Amino acid sequence: MTNGRDFHSATLLPSGDVVIAGGNSFFSISSVELYNQTSGTFTGAGSLSTPRHFHTATLLPSGKVLFVGGVNEFSGQESPEFSVLWSAGLFDPNSTVLSSPEAWVLSASGTPPLFLTTDTVWAETLLIAEG
Repeated sequence: MTNGRDFHSATLLPSGDVVIAGGNSFFSISSVELYNQTSGTFTGAGSLSTPRHFHTATLLPSGKVLFVGGVNEFSGQESPEFSVLWSAGLFDPNSTVLSSPEAWVLSASGTPPLFLTTDTVWAETLLIAEG
């Protein structure tokens, strides 16, 4: 692995490769790596738009990987600070492109209960509910 990390995601792709994203190495990291099981090698595959750990990674029927939520830990004035993330990223293993989908957060209480996204490029509609 190019970058040591914990609290990351590792998603098995239909090809047998593994997408490893985010994680924590004292502070949240944004790098994404692709592990090729045949050759036993890791290669860089871009970066998440926001460094994150404790996020979810979901393999979609299209073969793309959706990263949602998590925590961003960063250096504060005197100690590490945290922010809870409600954003998402999409990884396409065919092009190793990471994108941020158009998203709306719907909230009545200040805590986002829904994450709704649609994107014609994905040809998929996703509704993720929390709570």
